[in-house]
Amino acid sequence: AGILASLSPDEASAQKLLAEEPGLLAALTPLFADGTAVQMRIRALRALTALARGSKQVSAALGVPGLHDNLMGVLKLQSMELLPVAADYAVVYVTDFKLCTLTLQHPGVLMQLMNTARLLDHRLCVPALRIIEALALSVEAARTASALNTRIDRGDAKKRPPQDESVSTAEQIKQLSSNHYLLSALCSLLDSVFPEAAAMAASVLRAVCLSSPEALRWLRGDAEALATVVRGIGGEGRSPPKGEHGARVRASCAWIIKGCAEDIEHADALVRQGVFTTLKVVLYTERHTEVRVAVVEALGQLMLGSETAAGPDDDLVREFCRLLLSADPRVYSAAAKLLGRMIYQDYVKLHVVLHQGKNLPQSDNWGLCDPFVRMEINGQQWQSAVQRNTLEPVWEEEVQFNISDKSEHLVVELYDWDLSGEDFLGGIRLSCEELAELGDETSRRLWAMKQADEANTEMGKASEEVAAIMAEGKAAAKLVTDEADARADACREELMEEARLISTDPKVESQRILAEAAALAERTRAEGKATGERLLEYRADLEADRIKKAAKKRAVEVQQIWKKMTAGIEDVQARAEVLQRQAESKSQRLREEGQKEADRVMKGFMQKAGVLHKQASNKHRSKLDAMEGWYVPNGEDGEQLMGVAGKVTGFDDRGKLLGNLEILPAGLRFSFSYHVTVSVDDVVYGEAEWLLPRVAELLALEVPALSASLCRLMHGLCEDIEESRQTIGAIPGIFGLLAAVLRRPNAYRSHVEAFTLVALLAKDVDNVLSINAEPGLVQSIKALKGRWKETEVAESCGAMLTRFEKQVAKLKRAEDIARREQRAQQAAEEKRKVKAAQEAKKQALLKKKKGPQGDGYGAKRKSRAEEPSPRKRGG
Repeated sequence: AGILASLSPDEASAQKLLAEEPGLLAALTPLFADGTAVQMRIRALRALTALARGSKQVSAALGVPGLHDNLMGVLKLQSMELLPVAADYAVVYVTDFKLCTLTLQHPGVLMQLMNTARLLDHRLCVPALRIIEALALSVEAARTASALNTRIDRGDAKKRPPQDESVSTAEQIKQLSSNHYLLSALCSLLDSVFPEAAAMAASVLRAVCLSSPEALRWLRGDAEALATVVRGIGGEGRSPPKGEHGARVRASCAWIIKGCAEDIEHADALVRQGVFTTLKVVLYTERHTEVRVAVVEALGQLMLGSETAAGPDDDLVREFCRLLLSADPRVYSAAAKLLGRMIYQDYVKLHVVLHQGKNLPQSDNWGLCDPFVRMEINGQQWQSAVQRNTLEPVWEEEVQFNISDKSEHLVVELYDWDLSGEDFLGGIRLSCEELAELGDETSRRLWAMKQADEANTEMGKASEEVAAIMAEGKAAAKLVTDEADARADACREELMEEARLISTDPKVESQRILAEAAALAERTRAEGKATGERLLEYRADLEADRIKKAAKKRAVEVQQIWKKMTAGIEDVQARAEVLQRQAESKSQRLREEGQKEADRVMKGFMQKAGVLHKQASNKHRSKLDAMEGWYVPNGEDGEQLMGVAGKVTGFDDRGKLLGNLEILPAGLRFSFSYHVTVSVDDVVYGEAEWLLPRVAELLALEVPALSASLCRLMHGLCEDIEESRQTIGAIPGIFGLLAAVLRRPNAYRSHVEAFTLVALLAKDVDNVLSINAEPGLVQSIKALKGRWKETEVAESCGAMLTRFEKQVAKLKRAEDIARREQRAQQAAEEKRKVKAAQEAKKQALLKKKKGPQGDGYGAKRKSRAEEPSPRKRGG
């Protein structure tokens, strides 16, 4: 066994030995089973450790009978000579996940190792923790490989590591995370006097907690264990351990805190315990890479992941920016990821004052109401005191929330307190934009003026609608009365006509009809003769004959009708009088019925107008109250919560309120103060002089995840600060780097972030020219559009290209116009120069002709020209 250990100093030697002699492991297995020969067992374990260098050699132990059981027997022993040597082999042994699974499933091994780790002896404690750490890390590595194998990424199938489907990682994770004794012992070992033991315990606890939500739930529920983890990073006044082991403890505890902070409630508890401040101190003072990465992740979870009360300051944001200067990829990648998430929001202190309430509903029989208010935003909760037996409570309480400008709604809920529980009455939801508007004094005044204008406008519209409804009601009522009058007149005419026919002699009526017809026929013939045309005269004769025939027929019908109507009537005149009275009474009754129907219709329209006017008045009153800070809660049905207003005088026999009361909307009165503490984009842009060139350097490293974070960081700057678009566009080679990012294969997220950044930079004119001058950028966007067909990215690419082409064409037209104007100006300038030269030449010629004294030919000619002509002299 000693000879074998010396013959295999490296992986190649061990592989060669096992290839030449495959029975070596089987020959060594019985040697460390003898409990009396300690040195032989030690050397046999050393030989196994030497031969186990490499994954293939480790997996070879699966086929050796008795090896696993003998090794488990040694691990259970609390032997100062054997356990350290066995730990060397076991650490390599459990790197194979099948062997790790067999070790975890072996009865009593894990518990015995944990008991050994709690002993106050460095020679036993450290080896036992080494083995437990190796088990936890093996399970974590298998879980990571399984997650990588199931993740859907384009084009990375060849990069996936092989996975053994016969072994389940979930069962092994559950075996570690469900062992509360193991977790409790690991937490207690964080305070161990041995730095190495504390470091390994922290590493095991980190691997278990980050692999299992069940372990995190246990840790959140155990206050003492959580306090131990907080002390591990230097909390509660504890000085952090020194050296490499202390750094491992702090890094592992920071990762555990990140996992615990994923729950909003426990994240608030951690902040109240001062963990956020402790992590900031560690970030400022620590230079160990693992610790800085873990602290950055934990701070990011406290600030962003759970959106708790933790908020950064300007110095912390600058420190994150300085981390981008680190030479370690893990540090600047973590900083870029966090800044890319923080850049889109500002951190705000929201101060809320709850003043009073009014018009609350009666929620108790034989009583009034016991109201209290509960507020919540981003997981932060606050509850007011209970005001007993009142419909007009007064609180005058205040609370402060730490939020961001991207936070969710502020939820205000009104409850009634009872011995049996609490009853929900109503609630109010205010968005972050509304809070920002109400929290600033100037904005609040403008908002109040706007509310007043809207209230008056809406009231005016409501009055117009009420007037229109009343006019419509009057028109409908008039239509009803007109129809009733028409029916009454028709009925009266019918009965009066019957009475007239009865009371009239049929012979006289017939003669009258015939006389009228004869007169009409005679007039028709006379009109025909007056025309002087035979055809018209003939037609007039035909019409006159037709009139006479119709009159004769009507006369016969009148006599027949009179006979039918008077059949069986003795006194015809009395019957005619009865019909006349019936005509008057029936027409009067129809008119009265019509008037009643018109009044009913008008009443319906008046009720409708009254409801509308009441709603408008309530809304108008609510808006005017809102100017003073009053808000109307909405009940469970989504409608306004209605309550009781007025003086209560007592209760009836059923416990209901009595008095001069009115049903009005309930109200709660607040005042807000909205103060931005940290504007992340402003702080980052303040460091742009050195930060943006460093971002360009990191963008050239061609790391997809890092590129996505950096593009997101620059996109956040461009979105909130317009002048940063010119600054980023002026970085040398920035558009070439973005084109390279878009050309990288299998990097969907970095493609999306880079494209959105280019689309935002293209809104600046100078950047449009730079993008157009970069040959590969536009082609990369077109290729991206073709690659992601029928997706939002493809649609966005198409819209961006269309807009970009229009901008380029517009700039080219502007350049052409400017070029033409410049050429016109140059031509005008040249023309002016030529004209000036000609004028100068002419002046020089005139001066030369005048001579030195000015009395030459030119002077004489000038004097002659000035003399009057002979005609002017009168010659």
